[in-house]
Amino acid sequence: MSSNIKDIAKKLGISAAAVSKALNNRKDISEKLKRKVREAAKELNYTPNSIAKRLVTNKSNTIGVFIFSRQEHTFSNDLGLQFLGGILILLFLFQLLILT
Repeated sequence: MSSNIKDIAKKLGISAAAVSKALNNRKDISEKLKRKVREAAKELNYTPNSIAKRLVTNKSNTIGVFIFSRQEHTFSNDLGLQFLGGILILLFLFQLLILT
């Protein structure tokens, strides 16, 4: 089961705010504490809540791709597939989602 920031904070005896700052690599948190937080996060199987992060940052990290073609089978040729494949690779590298 996945844990949350409060679980990490409880384990380390620090505030949830300090855990959040450490996980977000803030400069006002020591490298030693950041390391401890990352280790505890790994032990507790912590994964960030993407929905909560989207609400806080007001960013969805989603790219919409609209491809208009007068041809019935746009991706039936190699060029169309290479184009879409290139987009998908870039989105993966930048950790973005695609909305088609």
